[in-house]
Amino acid sequence: MPRKLKSDIKSRQVPRDKESQMEFVEPQVYLIAESKINFDQLKAMLASVGEETATSWFARTKEASKSEGELLTEVAGRICYKSFGVGLNPNVTKIRESSRDYIDNTLSKGDGSIFEHATCTFAFLNVSRVLTHELVRHRVGVAISQESLRYVRPTHLRFWLPPDLQEKKTEVKSIVEQIEQNYHALERSYGWDKLNFDAKKRITSALRRVMPEGMATSIVWSANHRTIRHVIAMRTTESAEIEIRFVFDKVARMMKERFPLIYNDFEFTELEERRERGDQSTTRFERRGWDFHPWRDAPALPPRDLNPHDREVTGCQVG
Repeated sequence: MPRKLKSDIKSRQVPRDKESQMEFVEPQVYLIAESKINFDQLKAMLASVGEETATSWFARTKEASKSEGELLTEVAGRICYKSFGVGLNPNVTKIRESSRDYIDNTLSKGDGSIFEHATCTFAFLNVSRVLTHELVRHRVGVAISQESLRYVRPTHLRFWLPPDLQEKKTEVKSIVEQIEQNYHALERSYGWDKLNFDAKKRITSALRRVMPEGMATSIVWSANHRTIRHVIAMRTTESAEIEIRFVFDKVARMMKERFPLIYNDFEFTELEERRERGDQSTTRFERRGWDFHPWRDAPALPPRDLNPHDREVTGCQVG
C-alpha cells in the first residue's frame, strides 16, 4: 500500500509568516446616529397646541438648545402639562423658563419616561464577544445588530488585551496565533469554490465554534437616553467587567459633551487603584447624590431612575 501523507490538511498549509495575521486592537466607539426633529411639523404642532405662547417658547428654546435630542425630550415633557407658557393650562401659574432648569428638575425627581423619546446609535468596533454577551443583557429600549460569524468568515483574529494579561502578552499572542493557524488549516480542508452559499453558511457556522470568545467583533447598538443613562451607571462601576467599563467610559464622555443637560447629573470619579494597576479605564460615572454603590451595598434598593423596570412609568412630568 502507498505510504499515507501525514495530513491532507497539513499539506495545504501556507508558511507561518503568511498564516498568522493576528493583531492586538483597542475597542472603538462611534456615535453614528441620533434622533432628529422635523421642525416644520413640530412648529405646526406647537401652534395647534398653544398658538403664539408655544411657538414663542419654541423660538427661544431652539436657539439655546444644544441638541435636537434634548429639545425633543423637553417638548415631550412640557406637552404633559401644557407648560410651554403661563395661560395654556389654568392649573399652571409658573413655569421653569430655561431648558436646564426644566431637565434638572426632572432628573432630580428621578422621572425617566421623557428620556425615552430620543435615541442614539453607536457602533462598537474591535470589542470581544465577552463584551457583547454582557451588552445584550440590557434589553429595555434597545436595538442590536452584531457581525454574524454564521455568515462572515474571519480572515484573521483581532484581540483586545485586558490589563491583567499585559505581562503575558507574548504567551497570549502565541496561543491566539496557534488558534488562528489551526482554524485556517481546518478552513482550507473545504472546497469553498465548489460550495453554494447555503453550504458555505452551514460550514462557516460550524467553524466559528473553534474561535475564542475574546476575538474582536463589531456591534451596532441603539438605545434611548433613559437606557443609556442606566447602562452607564451599571457598567462603569468598579465591579463591572473591565472591557465594558472601558467602552462605556467612552460612551459617557460622548454623552456628557453631546447632551450636557440630559447627562448633567453624571460626574466622573477617579479610581486611583486602577490607575496604579495600569487599567485603561480609570473613571467611574455616577449621579450626584447617589448613595447607592452596587459594588459595596448590594442589598440596598437603587434610586428610582436606576432601572426602567424598578417602577411604574407615569409618562408625565411637572411643568
